[in-house]
Amino acid sequence: MPSGRLTMNWVGKDQALLTTPDGGYEWVDRTDPRMTEIRLLEQRETVGEVGPNVKPASDNLLIVGDAGDALRSLLALPEYAVEYRGKVKLVYIDPPFNTGQAFEHYDDALEHSVWLTMMRDRLTLVRDLLAPDGSVWVHLDDAEMAYCKVILDELFGRRNHVAHLVLEINPKGRQLDQHYAASHDHLMVYARNIDRVQIRAATAAGVRPEDFPLREPDGRKYRTLPLRNTNKKFNPKTRPNLSYPMFGDADSGEVVLEPQDGYVRIMPVFGDGSNAVWRWGKPKATVQHDELVCLESMVDWVTDMTSSRKTTIPRVEPRN
Repeated sequence: MPSGRLTMNWVGKDQALLTTPDGGYEWVDRTDPRMTEIRLLEQRETVGEVGPNVKPASDNLLIVGDAGDALRSLLALPEYAVEYRGKVKLVYIDPPFNTGQAFEHYDDALEHSVWLTMMRDRLTLVRDLLAPDGSVWVHLDDAEMAYCKVILDELFGRRNHVAHLVLEINPKGRQLDQHYAASHDHLMVYARNIDRVQIRAATAAGVRPEDFPLREPDGRKYRTLPLRNTNKKFNPKTRPNLSYPMFGDADSGEVVLEPQDGYVRIMPVFGDGSNAVWRWGKPKATVQHDELVCLESMVDWVTDMTSSRKTTIPRVEPRN
């Protein structure tokens, strides 16, 4: 019976590729003993340091050679496996894009099934190197990006897809492209375990202090952002789970999820008065309620049963 999972087939998918001494490759069975051979790596000292007392630089390891051989060695050789197997936090790969072009040092025109098999086998090894909270970042262009994403879905699981980032590489567009002057590449990010990976999208280096005018009692600065979803595609009909009341007190700034004496009932609305939804579901708002703050503008929302007068759009705002 079909499993319901999306898979992709290609010629030779059930086989493996063995590199040959002349730089070519040979299709072999995956159980071929030669596929388990481990090529020894030459350990180099830290760049710039020489002498008999210099120890190998386990945190600055440079391997020159075939990526598949290197990955297998890191997983299988005891002196490397103890350092790297299941412990790597991040892997960034910039493989051949398979654009069909020939470059000075390599031919970027592999037969499609060869490229797919090489990527599948190497990404399998990368997966085994990753720590439970690790992630892999795959840099490609349009030529093979969509096919590689299916391979990543199969190996890591669609649930562990973190993001698909578009990288602007040439604002004017590549002038040698035939139909469209492409200006971007793709960066696909997958987690070993989406529940454990920690990726912070920002650093303090680009923060402007004036953008964070408020201050916590312990001195930390913060700002408020509206919790209401401003996209009208998200509304009580399309996302009923995001439509629920909150209750706020402007004097204390506290926001709760259950009615409480003296607290104002707050529902999200758009600027035209139509019903909106929150950006957080109730479970998230319950767990992170201490990140919500009730502003005075919320309690200025007045609904008179006679005149239906509305003065201010209410907002529940999370600290950021």
